[in-house]
Amino acid sequence: EMTDVANAVFDGTDAVMLSGETANGAYPALAVATMAKILESAELAVDYGYQYDWIRAQLNSKQGPVSPLEATFAAVSKCAVAYSIDANDDGVMDASEGCLAVVLTKTGYAPTMVGKYRPPCPVIVVSHDAQMLRSLSPRYGQFCCVAPSSTTDVRDLVLLGISKASDRRIRWDQKHVIVVKGTSSPWADEEPQFTVVDPVCSFTRAMSLSRESGPDAPDYRSPFKANCTICVQTLRISSDLIINKTFNHRSTKIIATIGPATWTEEKVTQLLDRGVSILRINMQLVKEADFNQIMAIIDTVTKRRAAPPTGTMYTTCPAVMVSIRGPEIRTTMLRGHQKINLDAGQEVTLVAVDSNMYEGYQDPVTKETRVGVTYKNLCSILEPGDDVLLAEGTVHLKVTKILSDTELLGKVMISTSKKLGEHKLVDIPGKRLNQPFLSAEDKAILQMVARHGGVDFVTLPFVQSAADVELVRQVLDEANAPHIKLVAQIDNPSAILEYDEILDVSDGIMVSRAHLGMRLPSEKVALAQKWMVTRANLACKPVIVAAHLLESMVEAPRPTRAEMTDVANAGYDGADAILLRSETAIGHFPEKAASIASAILQDAEVGVDHYANFNFIRNFTPKPMSTLEAMASSAVKAAIDMCAALMCVVTDTSAAVRALVKYRPKQAIVVATTKKDVAKECNLNYGCVPLLLHSHRMTLEQVRDKVVEFARKQQLAAFVAGDSNSDQLIMMSGPSNRIFATAEELSEMEFVTMVVEGGEEAVDVVSQYGYTGDHTIAYRSTKVGLDLVLQPIASPRKSKIVCTLGPKCWSEQGLAELMDAGMNVARFNFSHGEHSAHQEVLDRLRKVAAEKNIKICTLLDTKGPEVRTAMLQNHEPIELQQGQELTVVAVGDDYIKWEGYKDKTTGETKIGLSYVHLCQDVKPGNRILIADGTIALEVLEILSATELRAACLNTKKLGERKNCNLPGVKIRLPVLTEKDVHDVQKFCCKNQMDFVAAS
Repeated sequence: EMTDVANAVFDGTDAVMLSGETANGAYPALAVATMAKILESAELAVDYGYQYDWIRAQLNSKQGPVSPLEATFAAVSKCAVAYSIDANDDGVMDASEGCLAVVLTKTGYAPTMVGKYRPPCPVIVVSHDAQMLRSLSPRYGQFCCVAPSSTTDVRDLVLLGISKASDRRIRWDQKHVIVVKGTSSPWADEEPQFTVVDPVCSFTRAMSLSRESGPDAPDYRSPFKANCTICVQTLRISSDLIINKTFNHRSTKIIATIGPATWTEEKVTQLLDRGVSILRINMQLVKEADFNQIMAIIDTVTKRRAAPPTGTMYTTCPAVMVSIRGPEIRTTMLRGHQKINLDAGQEVTLVAVDSNMYEGYQDPVTKETRVGVTYKNLCSILEPGDDVLLAEGTVHLKVTKILSDTELLGKVMISTSKKLGEHKLVDIPGKRLNQPFLSAEDKAILQMVARHGGVDFVTLPFVQSAADVELVRQVLDEANAPHIKLVAQIDNPSAILEYDEILDVSDGIMVSRAHLGMRLPSEKVALAQKWMVTRANLACKPVIVAAHLLESMVEAPRPTRAEMTDVANAGYDGADAILLRSETAIGHFPEKAASIASAILQDAEVGVDHYANFNFIRNFTPKPMSTLEAMASSAVKAAIDMCAALMCVVTDTSAAVRALVKYRPKQAIVVATTKKDVAKECNLNYGCVPLLLHSHRMTLEQVRDKVVEFARKQQLAAFVAGDSNSDQLIMMSGPSNRIFATAEELSEMEFVTMVVEGGEEAVDVVSQYGYTGDHTIAYRSTKVGLDLVLQPIASPRKSKIVCTLGPKCWSEQGLAELMDAGMNVARFNFSHGEHSAHQEVLDRLRKVAAEKNIKICTLLDTKGPEVRTAMLQNHEPIELQQGQELTVVAVGDDYIKWEGYKDKTTGETKIGLSYVHLCQDVKPGNRILIADGTIALEVLEILSATELRAACLNTKKLGERKNCNLPGVKIRLPVLTEKDVHDVQKFCCKNQMDFVAAS
C-alpha cells in the first residue's frame, strides 16, 4: 500500500481517494496524515524536467503544433522547472532555485493549461469565482484563493494570493514568483503573459507579510548529489491491451516460499506449473529434518521435469533458495501454540531470552500476558517511552517500565484487537543492536546447505555492510560451495547507506519491504524501492522485490486492488523477480497466488516500451564500456530494432547472461549451457529460460537446432514459415572454436542474426509502427537521492486527498481531524444513508471548515448500477467456511428488508442479492465476488428463477449490504437509476456541491 500510493503520484494522478479507511476505519485521521506524507515524499522524487519534456513532445504529438495560448502556458511550467532544479550544479537546491506561480483567472482555463504540464512548484490560483475555484481544488499542485470582487489590480491580486499561500505554510520568501496575468485585463485566460518577479525586487520587499522559517517548512537540500539515481519507466498501453488476454512470455520471475501449505510433491509441482522459477526455504522457521524432507521433494519433482515428455513449462531447471536467520529478533513459542489476544491499553511483559523455546502465555483468568523475545540485551538498550514493534509492525508496544535485566513492561498502543502468534519478527526503531552477523546456528545452516549440494542461492537478512556478505562468502568457500550465490536483503537504513558497497560484493539484491516498512517512515519505502532497483539494474545485478505483494491471498482467493498494482509496479520498476512469502508458505491458495502474480506480470510487461527503457539504461551506463557489455547492448538493440522472435546466449558463465539481461530485451533469452549451476542461476535473471545441454562439443548450428526445438516446445517462439510472425533468432556465443563462453572468452564473444528454416524477417510480415496515437504512452521519471530516502524533508503537497465520510469520522471532531491531517475533498457515498443523515454531515462539514477558514470541496458519489448483498438476521455477520454450500436468493429491491441467515444447528445458509436477474444471467462455474472480492462463491446449480446453489471458496465473515461483482456477466441495470437522479437533483444541486462521481 505504501508503494501503491507513491506510484499513483508517479503515474500522474491529481488526487487519491480513501474509502473505508476514513469512513469505517479505526484510524481515519492517521490514514489521511500517512497518505499525505507518502504523497509529499513521492512528489519530491519526480523528475519534473524529464516529465515536462515528455508531456510537451509526446502528449501533443498527434495534434501537431499547439495553440499560442497553450504554448504560453506550457512556457510557464518550463520556467518553473528551470527555477526548481540545481541550476548552479552545486548539489544543493537552495531557496533562490525554487519558485512560486500565481495565476489570475476568470474562467479556469489558464490554471488548467498550466497544470497540464505539471509544474514542480505550488500554483496559487486567484479568481473572483468561488465555485470555479472549488472545481480546480482537486487538481495537482493548485491552491485556490477567492478574491473580493472589488479587487482588480494585478498587484493586489498577486499579494492576496501570496498571503493565502503563506497561511497554508507555502514559503515564498527569497523565491522567484512567476505571475501569469492578462494583457488588457488581470485575467490570463485569453491574452496571457507571464513575468518573473525577482526575489529581492521592490515588488516583494513591499509585501507586509510574515516570512515563514524553521523546521516546519525547510527547503529541499540535497547533500547526496553523487548518489542521486534517475529511474525512468516508459509504457505503451492501448485499450486492447487492457481488455484482451495476452500471450507473451513473462520475463519477471516468481520466487515461492515453501511451507506447511506447499511442502508436498503435488503442491511443489503445481507451483512450478504455474510459473514459479525458484523455490525458497526459510530456515528461520524450518528445522534440519524438515529441510532434508523438503529438498527430497524438490529433487524428486525437478528430476521428473528435467526431461519432460510433452507439454510446456516455465523452467525445466528450477532453482532453490535458502534464507538464513541473520541477526534478527523474534518472539518465542507460545504455550499450547495458542495465539495471544492483545487489546488497546493492555500490559504485556516482555521476557529477554536466549532460546526461542521459551513459552509465552496469557492467563485466561487474570489476563496476565508474557511474551518471550530472543534478544538477551533487550532490557539494557530500552527505557520507558521507547517503542517495540511486533509481527512486522502490526502490534505496537510502548515501554512503560524496566522490571529487571530480563523483563520489561509494555503497553499495547493499537486501538483494535490483534492476535499475536509464535516466531513473529520484533523491531526496535532507532536502536542499533550489538549482535554478531552470523550466529553459530546460521553457520551450521550454511555448512548443511553446502553439504547438500542442491541449493543455488542464499539470502542474507539484516545485512549492514559489505563485510557481512564477505563473511558468508568465506564460510561457503571453506565448505567447498563457491557456486552458491549470495543475495543481500536490504532491510535497514544502515544497509541503504552502504548500498553500493554491498551491491558490489553480492550476487543479487532483495528489497525486503516488510522490514524496511518498520525501519523507514511509510512515505520512504516506495522511494527506497525505486532507488535500489534502478541501481541494481545499472550494476548488472539481479534484484528481487519481496514481501506483502499478495498478502491478502493468505486467506482470500483474490488480491486487493492495491496488491494488483503493486505486483505490476514491481515489474515496471525493473525487478528481475518478485518473492511470495506467506502467500505460498501458509496461505490457503498458494498455487492461485502464483497464477495471479504470473498473469499480472505477464500483462504488465506487454505495456513496457522496451526501446525507451533500453536507451535509458544505455545512456546511464558509464562509458567506455567493456567489450562484453558493448556486444550485449548491441545484440539487444538489434533484437528490438528487427523485432526478433528470440534471443539466445551460449555460455558456461553467468557473466554473459547478466550482460545481456541488463538491457531488458522484449524477447525471451534462452540460456544454452552445459553447466547446471549456470542453468539454475539464470532463473533469477529477467527473461531468461535455461536450456541444459549435455555436451560442449557442439557447433553453433547444432546448438541453434536444439534452441529452435526447445523454443517451439516451450512456446517461446513458433518459428513457422508463412505464419506472419518473425522467425529471426539472435545468438550470442563465444568464438567459433569455443562457443560455450567461459570467463576467459568474455571479451571475444560475438553475436549473429539468422532467419530460421526459410522463415520470414519481421520487416516483411509485421506492420511497421511508430506512435500513431492508438496507444497511450505512460512515462515516469523519478530522481531519488539518499537524503530523500533517509531524511525527513518537508515540501508543499501537490497531490490532493479525497476522504470518504462515514460513521468513524463524521462528528465535528472527526471532521476537524481529517482537515488538519490534509483532506482536500469530502466524498459522500450515496450507496448508503438517507438524505437527512447526509445533510447533517454536510452541515457539520461546512461549519467546521468555516471555523477553520479553509475550503473543502464536496463530492457526491452515486449508488449506480451496483449489486449488493441483503440484510442479515439480527444484523449478525455470517461465518462462511471454505467448501461450504449455500443458497443465494435474487431478492431485487427488497434487499434492504430481506434477511439472510445461517442456521446454528444445521448450518444451512441463505443470503440475498439485490440483482433480480441473477439466476438468468449466471451459469454453473461463474464466480460471485463479494465485499471487494474478499469472499468468492462459485455457482454450482441454478435452482429456480430466483435461487441458485453456490460453494464458498474461502473462509470469511459476511456482513450486510456488501458490494458484489459478477465477472464476465453483463449486468442488466441502467447506468443512472431513479435514485441517482433524485440524489443529484434533490441533494447535490440543492446543496451546491462541487462534483458528482457517476458510479
